Amino acid sequence: MGTLEKGFIIARRDKKDFKNVVNKTFASIPSVIIIIDIMSFIYRRRVQFYETDAQGVVHHSNYFRYFEEARGEFLRERGFPYSKLRSLGMEVVLLNASCEYKKPLFYDDTFEIHMNLEELTRFTFTFSYKVFKGEELICIAKTKHCVVKKGKIVSIPKEIYEILR
Repeated sequence: MGTLEKGFIIARRDKKDFKNVVNKTFASIPSVIIIIDIMSFIYRRRVQFYETDAQGVVHHSNYFRYFEEARGEFLRERGFPYSKLRSLGMEVVLLNASCEYKKPLFYDDTFEIHMNLEELTRFTFTFSYKVFKGEELICIAKTKHCVVKKGKIVSIPKEIYEILR
């Protein structure tokens, strides 16, 4: 089951259990922030030479490109690519990004990005990322996003909200 902590609901893995906890605990609260760990996505990739610096190490800025690739593939795999969102006149906008680097990646390394939806509200969603080379943790990161239409933040469209849940 989930636990209640400082106004947040925390549930793990079981979507049915999560919905039951939310319905029982927060049925009367209209604007609750939901913290979840029910969605997991793995994106696999190989480091390209142009992504490295003179020492052969992946430049720190490339990790954020990797995270964007993973988000795009996540949406595409679920039948809602960025292009579909853009055709509706909307964009996903980055609000915040952070990354804690543990170890470097080098040219030709293969790695995995384990991406999870960490927070979902009416207007924003936050992904967490763990990058692994084999069993070795390379970095941990987070990105927070919103949806914008005509330059204004809008509620997350129902189709996207359902994909993220």
